[in-house]
Amino acid sequence: MSAAVKLKVFIDVRETESGIARIDKLTRSQLGIDIDDYVTIKSASSAVTVRARYIPKHFINKNAILISSILAKQLNVVDGQVVMVTAGQTHASTRKQASVLVPWEKASIPETVIISIDTSKSMADDAGLSRDISKIEAVRSAIIEFINVKRAMNENDLVGLVRFGMKSQVLQAPTLDYNRIIVSLRDLIPEGGNTLFAGIKEPWNMLTRAKTPLRRLLLLTDGIGGDPTNTVRKRAKKHPDIRIDTIGVGFDVDSNILKEIAEITNGQYLFVDELRNLNNVFGKLSREKAL
Repeated sequence: MSAAVKLKVFIDVRETESGIARIDKLTRSQLGIDIDDYVTIKSASSAVTVRARYIPKHFINKNAILISSILAKQLNVVDGQVVMVTAGQTHASTRKQASVLVPWEKASIPETVIISIDTSKSMADDAGLSRDISKIEAVRSAIIEFINVKRAMNENDLVGLVRFGMKSQVLQAPTLDYNRIIVSLRDLIPEGGNTLFAGIKEPWNMLTRAKTPLRRLLLLTDGIGGDPTNTVRKRAKKHPDIRIDTIGVGFDVDSNILKEIAEITNGQYLFVDELRNLNNVFGKLSREKAL
């Protein structure tokens, strides 16, 4: 008999795919399934079979199932309602050859990360955040820490690098050759002003073309550069799986806008008030994935 789990429904009005349901790793383990395996969701009046996908981080360990409004209508359920979920056919069962099955909890899930760095003129100073180093120098050091953690994890994560001011420039397309990222750091040169949308537009386009299961943008700025939240919201409706983690450096940032950008995309906002903490922030971001 198949395992069954009771989960609380959360409806994501931005979700455009009706053939998927988002559940966390613990639930997938209980059901004995992996990502893209089938699950059957049973409500009081209906049952629908869909594929299992990753759930945003803030739903983890909440006995939650995140579904689209279309799927909610098919099941005739509302937010907060409890449904029964059972395992369906797995990818493994459809393979003609399967020599060794790796437990899902030990399998590495690759991601594509684009690091988008504000290189406006103000990044050349320390803004009172350090006595020894400028903000751009601290960023270079933090990105090296990010790369070192990725190397240690050895999970085939692709990393790309973009600089932005009033316009953006791709310094390195997503690559597994992390040395190219480190070489590109010399081109992080502060000059001119900035607009936040320039730091989002091209990295977002790059992520829409990425083929990895996970896709993430790290956006770092030290100032105010307009309010792109409406544009981000529209783009997130088309690509709800792309996450933006925002990093605000210093007290001139508009934390409200950076928080909203992160919330819209199920990311997180991190504020840095001392440059010596930036390495730790990037190390943390390198280890985390939105599973």
